[in-house]
Order: sequence, then C-alpha cells, then structure tokens
Amino acid sequence: MLVLHWDGSNWTQMSTPTVTGGSSLQSIVIFSPDDIYAGGLKAVGAPGPTTGTLITHWDGSSWSIEDSPNQSSNRSNYITSMKGLSSGDVWASGYSRTIGGTFQNMVLHKTGSGWNLVTVPQPGLENFLYNIDIISSNNILIAGQYNNGTQYVSCFLHYNGSSWTVEN
Repeated sequence: MLVLHWDGSNWTQMSTPTVTGGSSLQSIVIFSPDDIYAGGLKAVGAPGPTTGTLITHWDGSSWSIEDSPNQSSNRSNYITSMKGLSSGDVWASGYSRTIGGTFQNMVLHKTGSGWNLVTVPQPGLENFLYNIDIISSNNILIAGQYNNGTQYVSCFLHYNGSSWTVEN
C-alpha cells in the first residue's frame, strides 16, 4: 500500500501495514489529521487471485487494518469510494463476487466501532458501484452501473434513511 502525505512543501511516504499477497488503496476519507480511513482491496487466500475488503485507519501515529465483513478465500471485493458523517459513521461502496460468480453491489457501513455489510438493490445481471455521496444520514446517493442483459447502463442508488431505491 502506498499513502503519501503532503506537509505543505514536500510529499513523504507514510508507513503502512504489510499485506501478504499485495494490496491497493482506492479511496480515502479524512475527518482530522489523526482520524483517516482508506479503502481498497487486498489479496487473501492462497493460491489464486482472490481479494478481500481492505479498510485501514490512521489514528495519528500509525495505520491499522480494520476487521470488515465479506471476507473469505473465495471472494473478490473492491472498495471504490468512501465518505462519512463522522469517524463513527463511515460508508464504503464498491462491488464484490464469489470466485466464478458475477459482480454485485457492495456497501459497508461503520457505526460505532464495527463495520457491517448493507443489503442494497442488485438491479442487473452484474452490478458495480463507483462513487458514494452523503448529504445526510437520510440522504445517501451511490453512482454505478449494471448489466441489463444487453448492455451496461448507469444507475444510482438512493437511501432515504430507511430503504434503498434504484434511480435511473
């Protein structure tokens, strides 16, 4: 993993945890200089190209890998976007699949100290989420695309505080 820090005049590489098999960070959300989350993918299982959800947290002195759901040696998980209202209310979106299966929308939500897998609509044969935006806890939008059987089309998921809907 590579995390760079700008101090106002220079970029420096931060020390990050070592992940056996490799990893990649795709998104970052910053609440303060001492409270940062980054998400992406990491290799899990052996052998093969399986990946797991990777969420890291900077506490001001070091990065640590957080426990997150949707882990196994036969899954591919990708976090593509993270946003949050506070350090105790963080959302991550992306896509996931079991090896040999099709990609499906994946949303994770951190409440308090733990991450949970959120059930969201899967409108197509294959589904991908790329960007999340949080207006309030009752107004969350996620942009992505899905395969409708003949082509990939754009879609938006909307959360109103109690349920998710697909907006095209």
